[in-house]
Amino acid sequence: MRQRGQDGDQQMSDYFASPRQKLVRAKKYIADLERERDLFVNDQQWSYIVEINPDIGSKEFKIRFTGDVSDRFSDIASNALQNLRSALDHSINSTARVSGKRDPRNAYFPFGDTPNGLEQAIKGRCKDVHPDIVSLVRTFRPYRTGNHSPIPWVLNNTANIDKHAMVCPFAGTLRHVIFGGPEAATRPLFIHPPRWDQNKNEIVYAVCAPEESPDCNIHLSIDIAFREIDFARGEAATWVLDAMASEVERVLIAVEAETRRIFPGAF
Repeated sequence: MRQRGQDGDQQMSDYFASPRQKLVRAKKYIADLERERDLFVNDQQWSYIVEINPDIGSKEFKIRFTGDVSDRFSDIASNALQNLRSALDHSINSTARVSGKRDPRNAYFPFGDTPNGLEQAIKGRCKDVHPDIVSLVRTFRPYRTGNHSPIPWVLNNTANIDKHAMVCPFAGTLRHVIFGGPEAATRPLFIHPPRWDQNKNEIVYAVCAPEESPDCNIHLSIDIAFREIDFARGEAATWVLDAMASEVERVLIAVEAETRRIFPGAF
């Protein structure tokens, strides 16, 4: 689509400005989340607790927080997720507009739980998209089944969860543990991912039998982690979001390049 400037020359539209802007916004929110995480870690508003769980009888090793952390990270993570997800749809809508469609109603980035599910999504949501672009989208494997690293699917699944219930990225991860005492000393069983109890504002990170008293000196580094996301549960939230942003950027670059190849006269 071309626009005429004031000097009468033909000016080119930047069709992919919108998805790039969404990606820039997402990266800003990810940086904000990293800064907020660092402030929280440096505040060190927590203490180490060892208690017997009366329901199951085990001895639990916990970190209990003194401040409210339930919503501290959620809004920032949500904004990052939604901008990343929107960037994918905007990229497909942009390529449809380049093809000459003024108001493409069926030009979305498709997803599926399985390869067959992806094909069904393509039939319903990509009718206004050039077949070569659809073929390119398939190479990103935006489905779950049989996919060892389904980052696009994880992004879409998380964004959909967030539409119905706020994603809480706080779960707590253990970066390192330092043991004291002899090597043969009793060790507690560490939980991965650590169990976050929002009602009690605490993390259970290890358990042992109630009669045991492990001879160890444990030092934990606190992080934040998504707890709703399959394939990423218990992983550092900033790491997951960075991986998503890198994948979205890879998609945007590839879709724009393929669009320029197919429609060179539009640019």
